[in-house]
Amino acid sequence: MAELFSQPVSKILPHIFEKNAVCVPASTPLENVCQFLFATKHYQDGIVVVEDDSPIGRIGGGHILWQVRENIKNLKKPISEIMEKLPIQFSEDSILLNVLELFKKNRFCFAPIKTKEGKIITLAVRDLLPLVAKMKIGIPIRTIYSKMIYVSEGIQIKNALDIMFNNHIRRLGIECDTEPIRIITDRDILEYLCFIQVLEEDILIKKIDHIRSQKIVDINPNTSISDAAEMLMSNLACSVDKHHIVTPYDVVSKTILSQIQT
Repeated sequence: MAELFSQPVSKILPHIFEKNAVCVPASTPLENVCQFLFATKHYQDGIVVVEDDSPIGRIGGGHILWQVRENIKNLKKPISEIMEKLPIQFSEDSILLNVLELFKKNRFCFAPIKTKEGKIITLAVRDLLPLVAKMKIGIPIRTIYSKMIYVSEGIQIKNALDIMFNNHIRRLGIECDTEPIRIITDRDILEYLCFIQVLEEDILIKKIDHIRSQKIVDINPNTSISDAAEMLMSNLACSVDKHHIVTPYDVVSKTILSQIQT
């Protein structure tokens, strides 16, 4: 695996060069930024902050929700005050290991990469799933799943966010007797907030039953990690049973990133 990590990103992950990054200037107000996450039909893991056509920072939905949870007025701030500055500039010739080291240090697994032609693309945790699939890891997925935390439909948005932040998770199960299991994600909450015309200061005390939840795909607990990685390429998460869930981050962090020394 060490030999694999020592190769250029362009050689190991050529598929990431097929998509464009969502880029915004550093002066953009935060309230305008979140809508860019939903502006395309493709799932966006984050947004690249640029200056003079070069990436200088990155921001994800979690950063925006944290600011909203602290004070709704933070949405008026420029993105430059919120973004995570890039400790290193990545190019298509950058060694995969260097990008993975950044992911290992920070659970926000999202990195801008600038090509020789000046195009900006991104590498995110989901982009590593094809690599895990090719590794043919036969270990059952039940060895790396995460516990599902449930909340009632009557919980307030702010309390749901607190549970997510305190447990470093992005998904909550919804307590109900129906099948299949339904979940609500930080992205669902952000999308709900983004498309409300006027954000009142008391918006966070609304119940999460105002927000669209989503079904979750079942996966056999004995499914191999590599087969699960392939399933997760088209699903944001899969339930192993009523009490456990497996996500792209579970698969990547407990296989590839666990091998990285920082």
